[in-house]
Amino acid sequence: MKVEPISNGNLRIWLSQEEVDKQGREGDAWLCLRQVLQTAQSRLSRLGKHILAELIPVAGGWVLLLSARRNLPAVGPTVYRIADVGTLYRLAERWALVDAPTTVHTCLYETDDGYDLAVYPTPRLDRRLAALLRGVGTVIGRGEAAVACAAEHGRLLAAGDALGKLVLTEREPCPPELSGRES
Repeated sequence: MKVEPISNGNLRIWLSQEEVDKQGREGDAWLCLRQVLQTAQSRLSRLGKHILAELIPVAGGWVLLLSARRNLPAVGPTVYRIADVGTLYRLAERWALVDAPTTVHTCLYETDDGYDLAVYPTPRLDRRLAALLRGVGTVIGRGEAAVACAAEHGRLLAAGDALGKLVLTEREPCPPELSGRES
């Protein structure tokens, strides 16, 4: 096991697969994690009371990244599942009518189960917009991992102001469909 500081003050801990396997035979994953954290204890005090731990597989083992929670945004994104396109358009129309004091970044993904809408409130979501979302959508996850999952399993339709773009798209005239024959 090798513990090293990263330039941003966080810690990177390298674990070989052999070390992880050895701990797995002697106990469970929590005991392994406890031993790793005890080894890094002297350096952890610099990070503060609340620490985020990310375990990432790499060739030949694992990397454990430890960072202070203060480095993370206070409010993260939330992903809502919208069941069908009709509900999505109704949400977009109502969303446009709300005069919210802050900008809300949204990304829209199409999935087999409907539509996933990632909402990034800055700094917090207006209560009227939150009520709209609760009324038509179901929370399926919070945080960047939930957004990454939506992006991985869905097809990006719009980013930035996804609901605003949806309202504009709906109102634009569509060209007539051409048949296979020319007249």
